[in-house]
Amino acid sequence: MAKGLLRTVIADAAARGRASVGLEVDADSPTGADGLYRSLGWETKYVTQSWHRALTHDEEGEQ
Repeated sequence: MAKGLLRTVIADAAARGRASVGLEVDADSPTGADGLYRSLGWETKYVTQSWHRALTHDEEGEQ
């Protein structure tokens, strides 16, 4: 099903005159989705990091 959905999106983008399409995915995902994308000819162009930090109760009201 996933391959069919991706092929539909790619065909739609091509029909609209797009020269390329892109995906943003979680590089640490345990689903194996990266194998699916590679099997359809996708390549990793770049990798980014996302940083997060939880606030403590004391910090939530500070300015």
